[in-house]
Amino acid sequence: MKKLILVILLFFISLSCVSANNYSKSDGLNWLNSHVSWASASIEDVSFALLALNSNNYDITTGLGFLKSRKDTTGCYPTGACTTKDTALAALALSELGEDITNQLNWINQTLKQADVTGAWIIQIIPGISTGICTFTHKQNSQEIEITEPSSQWIYIQNDLSISITDPIETINVNCDLPSTTKISLIRKVGTSEFHIVQEETSNNVDMIINNACYPQTLTSTSCNIESSFYVSWALNKLNQEINTLPYLEDNVNNNLYYTMIQSIDSNQNYITYLISNQNSAGYWTDIYTTSFVINSLKTDYSSQNAVENATSWLEAQQVTTPGENQGSWNNGNVLDTAVALYLGLT
Repeated sequence: MKKLILVILLFFISLSCVSANNYSKSDGLNWLNSHVSWASASIEDVSFALLALNSNNYDITTGLGFLKSRKDTTGCYPTGACTTKDTALAALALSELGEDITNQLNWINQTLKQADVTGAWIIQIIPGISTGICTFTHKQNSQEIEITEPSSQWIYIQNDLSISITDPIETINVNCDLPSTTKISLIRKVGTSEFHIVQEETSNNVDMIINNACYPQTLTSTSCNIESSFYVSWALNKLNQEINTLPYLEDNVNNNLYYTMIQSIDSNQNYITYLISNQNSAGYWTDIYTTSFVINSLKTDYSSQNAVENATSWLEAQQVTTPGENQGSWNNGNVLDTAVALYLGLT
């Protein structure tokens, strides 16, 4: 009886191995190439499909033509119903395909909104052995503060300088009659014990940049949109653009997908630790889509290689390998999951 049970167990283990070994990237790409409805699929579907196919040297002429035809006259996507998320993803695809994305980036920049991020903004000055005077200039208004603590002095921007943070991006110049070895830092304090070092410079004359920004869902929206802010910031980071939303993202990161997006932007070890601790015992995070994003963001982190290998094996095993209409796809013929798996997870 024990031998029979052992044989059955070995049989199912062998089936599992065969299933994983049957993964075929070419089957996935061929399925994707023949199942994208370029004219009617969502901009997200089209963008990721183009990225997946182009990165694997497929002819994307038809898909690119349809994507360009769905552009609004202002440069945003899709025409007549533009959103920041769709425009950012389209810009990422267009850029990878060698297209100029100046209009898309300009449109996205126009949408930037004030976020009212939580916490207190602090300027820390460490002069070393000297004391002196620092002049703080904000919007043509200047005031002086005497630096009397050589080891470290904190200046609360809202309270000590009476500065209101009302714009998406604020600049405060700090000019001190102190040695050039003075360390000047911008810190965001959240709650009683959480501190984020936003900027740190060794100089006696520094522009401190306060990023208090988010992205709305559309150009005419008056409020921040969490999903849009994460997707736009992630795409802009891929495009090597400046990110002005990190404090807002820090305040609103609340699921595996958002953690991997902010980790790809900030490379904070705390985010990596969170993701590793939240990996399912089977090797995945949440679903095919999220797992692909996490693999992409962690694959260059040496300490995460075991987690990435397990996730990759799980992702490969999710491909439909049985003969039929959906053979080669992920999630039983889901275009978006298939494209994201091939572009981000299984590159």
